[in-house]
Amino acid sequence: MAELAGVSARTVRHYHQIGLLPEPARTANGYRGYEPRDVVAVLRARQLASWRALDEIAGVLAQDRNRELRDVLIELDTDLAEQEHRIRLRRRRNSPKLVAHEERAHLLRQRDLSYDRTRGMRSEIKEQRRKETAHGLTTAQADSRCNTLITFTERLV
Repeated sequence: MAELAGVSARTVRHYHQIGLLPEPARTANGYRGYEPRDVVAVLRARQLASWRALDEIAGVLAQDRNRELRDVLIELDTDLAEQEHRIRLRRRRNSPKLVAHEERAHLLRQRDLSYDRTRGMRSEIKEQRRKETAHGLTTAQADSRCNTLITFTERLV
């Protein structure tokens, strides 16, 4: 359960000890039997921990227990999307260099993909050259065809 929520097992045990999460029933083999609602509660506690006190978090989690799980998940997702949006705005406002860097990184990723496609095409063209020389073309004729194809594919990419 801890892995699903992105926390350590120690964190989950700590939440039980301080009363944020109720202790779940044990299964026959002694393991804690967690429900999907428990995972959502850990996600919610983790989200709230950055800006709320523990007693407030406990209150929110208690209220969440009386709500539909779907509604809690939608609220959690909405809050995280808003937080991500605020972070992006802050980054753009605080650092035009960072925006330029992100754009440059995006362009480099695109160039790398183009390079990989070109490299793949070159190996296909070299294989074609090998086949053509095996079928009677002279090496010079095959090289000329291959160079033409390589130039053409580089222009495409």
